Formats: sequence, C-alpha cells, structure tokens
Amino acid sequence: MAKILSVLAILTFLIYLPSLKNGFIHYDDPEILLNNEAVNQHDIKKILTNIVATDYIPLTLLTFTAEHYFFGHNPFYYHLDNVFFHIFNSLLVFFLIFSLTSGNSFISIFVSVLFAFHPCHVESVAWITERKDVLYSFFFLLAAISYIHFVRKKQNLFIFLAFFLFILSCLSKTSAVAFSLIICTLDYYLGRSATKAVIIEKIPFFAISAVISFIRVTRVEDSNYIIKESHNPPWQFLLNAFDSIVFYTTKLLVPKKLSVIYETGAVWIDKFEYGLFGIFLLLLYWFVRKKKVFRKDVIFGILFFFFMLGPILQFIPFGNKIAFADRYTYVPSIGLFYIIGIMVWNAWISPNAPKGTLFILMGLIFGIFCQEIFIRASVFKNDETLWDDVVSKYPKSSIGTNNLGLVQFEKGNLERAKELLIKALELDPQHLSSYLNLATLYFKTAQPEKGFEKYEQVLKVAPANPELHLRVAQGYAAHGKNEIALEQFRKTIELDPTNVSAHEGMVRLLYKIGKPIKAQ
Repeated sequence: MAKILSVLAILTFLIYLPSLKNGFIHYDDPEILLNNEAVNQHDIKKILTNIVATDYIPLTLLTFTAEHYFFGHNPFYYHLDNVFFHIFNSLLVFFLIFSLTSGNSFISIFVSVLFAFHPCHVESVAWITERKDVLYSFFFLLAAISYIHFVRKKQNLFIFLAFFLFILSCLSKTSAVAFSLIICTLDYYLGRSATKAVIIEKIPFFAISAVISFIRVTRVEDSNYIIKESHNPPWQFLLNAFDSIVFYTTKLLVPKKLSVIYETGAVWIDKFEYGLFGIFLLLLYWFVRKKKVFRKDVIFGILFFFFMLGPILQFIPFGNKIAFADRYTYVPSIGLFYIIGIMVWNAWISPNAPKGTLFILMGLIFGIFCQEIFIRASVFKNDETLWDDVVSKYPKSSIGTNNLGLVQFEKGNLERAKELLIKALELDPQHLSSYLNLATLYFKTAQPEKGFEKYEQVLKVAPANPELHLRVAQGYAAHGKNEIALEQFRKTIELDPTNVSAHEGMVRLLYKIGKPIKAQ
C-alpha cells in the first residue's frame, strides 16, 4: 500500500509541474497577498484581527507571511507549497475513506486518485490565493479522520484533537464551518444514535461554526456583498440552489469548459447538463434499489456533498456576478467520488465482471484527466492567459472581457484594450469597472472629454455607490477639475461619513487650491 501511495504522490507532483512556472495573477492575489501590509510587514496582530476580501483567514495569511519572510514575492515557493498541500490532501482522502470503510483499499485508492487527478481541482492548486482551499482541507480531513478514530476507539483524546484541527480549518477558510454537519453525517454512517451524550459533544463544534459564520456574514453584509433587497420570489433562490447542485455535479462527472469564473448571463445550464444530472440520479436510484446494502453509503455521499456545498448554494443572494466556481468543489467532491467509488467497486467484485475492460476504462479516464490538468495548470500562468481562457470559452463574459482589456491596456496595446472594454460595456452596461477603465484609457490617449463622459455615465448607473464617487473624485482631481472633484468628495462623505480616503482627499485638494480654512 505504501508503494501505491508513493506513486500517487509522485504522479500528482508531476502533473502539477506546469503550475510551478506560474506567476501571480491580479485577481485576489494583490488584495490577499501582494498588497497586504499585514503580510508584507509580518504584522501578526493585524493578521489575527483583520478581515481580508470579506473573509477571516488568519492561518492562511500566516503561511503567506512565513513564505514572504523567507522568499519574498517569489511565486515559485507559493505554488510549490500549494502543490504539496494538494498531495497531502490526496493522501488524507485515502486515509479518510480507508478509516470510514474499515479498510477497503479499492474504494480508498479510487477516491484518492480521483481527488488527486480531477481537473476541477486545478483552480484550488494552481492559483496562489486559493491556498485557503488546500490549507483548510488539510486540517478538515485530519479532523474528520480523528473524529472517526474517536467513534471507533472510544478515546476522548481524538475528539479533542478533532476539535482543535476543526478550529485550525476554520481559521484557514470559513467554509470549514460545515464540519459540524459532517460529523453528524459520520455519526449516521457509523451507526451512532442521537443520545444526549452524542448531542452534547457536538455543542462546541456548532458554537465555533456559529461564531465564524457570524463574523463572515456580518463582514459580508457590511461590504454590500449580500443583496439585502431582492425582487425575486423566494422560490427563485431554491431554483438557484438546484441549478448550483446540477452544475457542480455535472462538472465533476464531465469536467468540460472549465473556467476561473462562470458569470451570470454568460453561462447557462443547458439540456446536456440537466440530462446528465437526471441520468445520474436514475442510475443512483437503480443502484440503491438493486443493492440495498449500499443505501447508507449513497446517502452518506449525498449528504457530504450537499452539506459541503451548502454555504455557496446561494440560498442567500450574493451581490457579485459569479454564479459558480470550480474551487467550490474541492472538498464537496469527496462525497460524490465516494458514491462513484462504491458503484465501481460493486461492479469490480461482481461475478464475471469484465475487469480488464473496467481497468482500461478507468485508466483512460484518469489519463484524460491528467492531460487536462497538465494543460489547465498553465492557464494560471499570468493575467493574460487566465482571462484569454475565460473569453475564449465564454465570449459573453463581461468580467472576463473587461479584465482582458485591462491586461492589454497595461501591456500598451491601447486599441485592443479599447475594443475589449467597449465590448464589455456592450455585454453589461452596468459593469462599473469598464467605465472607469475606459475613462483611464481615454485620459492616457489624450481624449479627456471622453474620459469625463465615462465618469458622468458611470455615476448615473450607480449614483448611491460611495466608492464609485470616490474614484470619480480622484479622477477629476488628477485632471484639474477641482470644483467637480470637491463635489464628488462631498458626495462620497454624504453617502459614507466614515470614508477616510474621501476626507483626506478633500483636505488635500482644498489646500492645493488655496482654501486651508475650509480644509480645517
């Protein structure tokens, strides 16, 4: 067994070799790592107390801080650590399933290989910012294994260890709060009754989940990430959740047209995906009816998959345009892979099973997956390769088109940048960044009036957005439109009296134009 796991680790490292040549990408990497003063200044206090990108991830930031201390901003080492964590996680998946199934090597190897070599997991490994995915999963899987040992061996040490690892997982990424539900699912699978003692032992886990969730939701509400008023009927949110389940299930079954973002309005769940999902459900129903002994296994896999996806199923509507993301499948996929593993193992042990055919089929699938990973890992090489991949697969993505336009602008390809930014606005006339980016481009090409025109247009799109008024105020100030800039600074402060940048900007401008008394 050790030899098989060693081969798994080596092959996983080899197929992710292209990611070691990748750099940073300016999509969350700057906010979370490159421009994060707490990380760059190794300020542990700030790391432990601050929330970054609407998430509380101090342990993830501590790993970045350690890497920055030793290696600066050399992306090689950040990528290398991500790959190592993915290898560790793949091995932990083996031990989790091995513990769960009381030593079924076939299912354990199958699930761990599928986890290691699935293309949907490239995003979590090849994107430096997604360290939070591989890190929280590392502690999450260790905690689950410890909990199974607690149940089987009746030793309290293991539940204390599980609780400690669970906290570390939560401090790496808030998605770990689902662990409280996962241990209830494990109880079901392991045949534990909901006695008073069993319920009491869960209280600390649910308490930590509640605290972390409160911090997360409060911060998200403050950032206007949650839509507080929606005109959609309640059943629409249930439909969104159903579509999410269909999307993630079918992407794991047939990982085609993978993308770093799946933008609302640019991506639709088509007949193929609904049909594939329906066929999979019918297959599950047939399998459970025919092999009732595996009913508990199938139910466990479904619950694991659903509970882990729960936080991102959009029962609560979000304010961004990203409908789905591959990274959200990283841990939830284990539940689905377990079900598939049970079904394949049942076929393998059946009398007169065509083992040769099954072996060739599995080898072919894993070979295709490995090739896809090897190719896709290079997509995260830089900003241009990333957004070019999005636009080539989903031409109606306004976010991808805007970001690719920004990349071309920074490279000096101004005409191409203008074409892309104009197209982004055609795709989504409410895409605020495209207006601002176009304004910057017009100023760069000595067309200030067109730039000011974009400012006027964007303010009509989102008149109550204080950050937008601030950006426009700074733009007017930079180009000598002082009175209009002051007006926009005042509007920003009116909408958000606590906006420090607006106060400071207005003070500096008043002094600049010779009005120090008003500045005071």
